Amino acid sequence: MSAVGLSPVQWIAVQDLKHRVWALQASIEQYLVLQRQQIASMSATPPGSAGYTRNQQKLHSQADSQIEALLINANNLRRALKAKHLPASMMGQTLGNLDTPIQHVRNIREHWDENRQFWSEGTPIPSGKYESARWFKTRFPDETP
Repeated sequence: MSAVGLSPVQWIAVQDLKHRVWALQASIEQYLVLQRQQIASMSATPPGSAGYTRNQQKLHSQADSQIEALLINANNLRRALKAKHLPASMMGQTLGNLDTPIQHVRNIREHWDENRQFWSEGTPIPSGKYESARWFKTRFPDETP
């Protein structure tokens, strides 16, 4: 037992959980910074007939990249909360009603190239490996992920 009364594997599970919380917090904070920059850029230079400026497009890509990191960190936290070696007092916690959406939206974004056809081309979603696409389409039939 360590000084705080945890076994070594419990201590590691708690450290993993703390890391995942902090990583998610950092991702959220960075995304909010980028979102504020996007808003400021759009306010200063509204899109013209040619669309967004090159810098606005790059800023959008940076923000989108941060969304990826945020979803990965949220999914990792979701998984860390399920660690079998957490102390009993920490077991059973979840991200509540965000648990499932985080998992499915992360899956859709990770496999964007396979999923795009269901929205851009209207291709029916086949049974099998596209569980996340079916989940999204069922809950948000008129939206694009």
